[in-house]
Amino acid sequence: MMKLLKYELQRRRTLLPGAAIGMLFIEGAALYGIYRGGNWNTLAIAMTMLLAVGGLLLPMLDAVTKLYADYKQKQGYLLFLTPQGGYRILLAKTVFGALEIAASMLLICGCLALSAALLDRFQYGAATALLSSVGAQMGDALTTGMLFTFVGLAALQMIAQMCVALLAVTVSRAMVQSNRYNWLISLAMYFALAVGINMVNGVLLVAFGFVGDVMRLIRDESHALRMLGKYFAISAGTYAVWAAACTAVSGRLAGRSIDL
Repeated sequence: MMKLLKYELQRRRTLLPGAAIGMLFIEGAALYGIYRGGNWNTLAIAMTMLLAVGGLLLPMLDAVTKLYADYKQKQGYLLFLTPQGGYRILLAKTVFGALEIAASMLLICGCLALSAALLDRFQYGAATALLSSVGAQMGDALTTGMLFTFVGLAALQMIAQMCVALLAVTVSRAMVQSNRYNWLISLAMYFALAVGINMVNGVLLVAFGFVGDVMRLIRDESHALRMLGKYFAISAGTYAVWAAACTAVSGRLAGRSIDL
């Protein structure tokens, strides 16, 4: 496993430093907008949104495109001929992608914290005032622990989405060999799988009493914290199950059903 992870890291010896430098450059532009204030705040908001969206999507796109290239190029052909097997190869790609997502989210959180500190410094406590306003509206539901839980849940969701995308690429490759439109089939397969999984997740939420909990929350807001904890736990469990299941199926298909 460590050899496979090292191989994945070596393939990205240029991409990862470049991505980190790019994210820091975007954060620098956001900080400059905060420092200038006024209309420059528009730049800060735009750069912050770009940082968050790009930082979350890049690891998933990187993992998917690398797997797609492995199925299409000679280098990937040689990889799948090694004694490692499809399961271990797909597991290594999933683990490395998860590490990329975790590192990206940590960098994003650090940049947001720096932006908030600078916003307080140069714009008269604007970040503190905003957080206080949100905290007053949400009450006990907004705690430091809950924020960390939400970040962890978001990371787990991105990992699950990445695993679904890897499965879509693998299934399309198993169904249609040597087709120039494999990428389009993979994209359609991803959306089909995502819709199906979301439908199953919706059924699970109903089964766990989501509708009744919402009605109780409308009548009594004191249930908010307990409700958030319950559905955070349910969501984390479903994301973990989907990630494991998609990785297992992808590994089986890669090992037995794909003619490279």
